[in-house]
Amino acid sequence: AENTFTVIEKYSIPNFWQSQKNNDKVIEAWFTPQVLQSYIQQPKTTKRTMPLALKYPLHIEHNIKVLLPEAWSVNNEDQEIEDDAFTFRKDIKYSSTGTELEINYTYQAKQDHVAAEDVAEYLRNQKSMLDELSYGLTYNKSMAADGGTSWPIVLLAIVAFSIAAFGA
Repeated sequence: AENTFTVIEKYSIPNFWQSQKNNDKVIEAWFTPQVLQSYIQQPKTTKRTMPLALKYPLHIEHNIKVLLPEAWSVNNEDQEIEDDAFTFRKDIKYSSTGTELEINYTYQAKQDHVAAEDVAEYLRNQKSMLDELSYGLTYNKSMAADGGTSWPIVLLAIVAFSIAAFGA
């Protein structure tokens, strides 16, 4: 009745975190709104004599909620790109406890075409939007408190004890 289609999906993905290509101590995970990305058409050339047709009306909201394994201290972010043909917004929000991350994307087409003379500007703004679609998290495994022995601390303690014993 409201011309709205809502899908709620929940995933637990084994081996989701992958090692960075050049650094095995850092793992990363990336989040991309695939549904939104599938609606973005990219013409091959900016040189046009005819208007560029757009999917219209189109309003997409894509929300991703990530449950983190521990509290992270990360700042919230907002990004907005305004074009004559569309509006794009990305909001990154961390919960007050730091254990939940919400990534909210909104895309709304404002018109059904872009005039030929405006296509270059439209494509620049579209590229900026596509550059903002993915959001990545990285985690340095060597900084994690795993409860194992910290050999530098043990060595420091032995040196401090030796100096104290010698001084006594």
